[in-house]
Amino acid sequence: MLERWDAQEARLRRPFSRMQAAMLLAHFQRRTQPRFLPGFSEPPGVLAKAQHLLFQHETTELIAAAELIVGPYWDLAINASAHHQTGIAIRFPD
Repeated sequence: MLERWDAQEARLRRPFSRMQAAMLLAHFQRRTQPRFLPGFSEPPGVLAKAQHLLFQHETTELIAAAELIVGPYWDLAINASAHHQTGIAIRFPD
């Protein structure tokens, strides 16, 4: 069944099926409803604060996992410009 859909071109329903490409573009650029994922219109700090409040345990685990990943390399990344100025090459493991 998926193969059949893959071979078909996308079809629009009325009234969109009767619109030219320029009209479709103008319509979707100017519309105000529906809004795509309304939370994304909030300033980043507001969303981050809400996520932290709603998912405190998960946020703590995520940050701890990220620190384990970058921990050994963090000092090198912070001091990379100083090392570069002295001519010492910094290589990160693959």
